[in-house]
This record gives sequence, C-alpha cells and structure tokens, in this order.
Amino acid sequence: MPLLGDDGHTVEGRYERTFVTFSDEETMASVLPPSEPPKHPRRQFCPITRLPARFLDPVTQLPYCNVVAFRVLREAYYQQLEARGDRGSVDVAAWLAHRQTSKTSQNIKMDPSMIQITKVREEPEKSVPTESTAPVPALTSLPTIPLARIPLPEEVIPLTSPTKPMIM
Repeated sequence: MPLLGDDGHTVEGRYERTFVTFSDEETMASVLPPSEPPKHPRRQFCPITRLPARFLDPVTQLPYCNVVAFRVLREAYYQQLEARGDRGSVDVAAWLAHRQTSKTSQNIKMDPSMIQITKVREEPEKSVPTESTAPVPALTSLPTIPLARIPLPEEVIPLTSPTKPMIM
C-alpha cells in the first residue's frame, strides 16, 4: 500500500507495512486459530465417457468433458424431470408442455422415396485361389439417409448425394 504524505498525496518509492506481534503462543492461537491445510480438488471424471472432466453442468452439478456428454446428461435430466417432476408446479408444467411440442416438431417425417437402399452385387470369381470360395459382395452405392439431428422443413426434399457425418 503506498505511503501518504502530510499533504495527502502519495510518496513515491515508499511503502508501509503493518506487523502484528503476540506476546505468547496462547494469545496467537486464540486470535488466529490453526486451520487445516487446503485440500486439493480431486480430479473429476465425466460419468458418460470416463474421461477427465473439463466442465461442470450448472443445473445437474455433474462434470462432463465435451458437448456430446453434456447433451446426454441434459437429456437424462429432462427424462427424469418428465418422469418424476412436480406437475403441480407452474414452471414444470409449462416446461413439460414446451417439451411435448418440441418433441413432435423434432420428429423427422420420412418419405420412403428418400431412402436409397444399398445394392449389393457379386463380383465374378477371380482366377487367383482364395481361402473362401464364397463370392464377396461389393457396395455399388452409399445409402442416403438424412441425419437425425438436422431439422427438415415441412415438405420432404429428396437427397441425391450421400450426406457427410457431422463433426461434434
């Protein structure tokens, strides 16, 4: 703490220290009781992935390591709230109504023409002898199925190319 001069301005280069001294050990122990050394926090692990947790969910107070584990934890919490929540509470009842409407809007309306089934063709036998004499099936095209998490518009748009997996 800087030292203040007689005029109220700080004096540069000088600092003040306050020392507290006790006449004996008993007085010091009565004023400043000895405390236990601080405990180091235990390393917490994500209950979903068993990896070291980097984050803590503020609602459930559970540790998690990534966004996928967070979504799993929250979905489990929501299911518990649906099953055992106090339906008499105004907030819980409003949330349950919202959850029901959001569940129905998240369902994907699939048209059978959207799915392209993978065709398997058998390759002709080669002249090289192999361990197995059964023909090996080969994929001729990849299946085209929309990802479950992507909301689709009301009208169904058929996909013509394979979808790429989402990186989470």
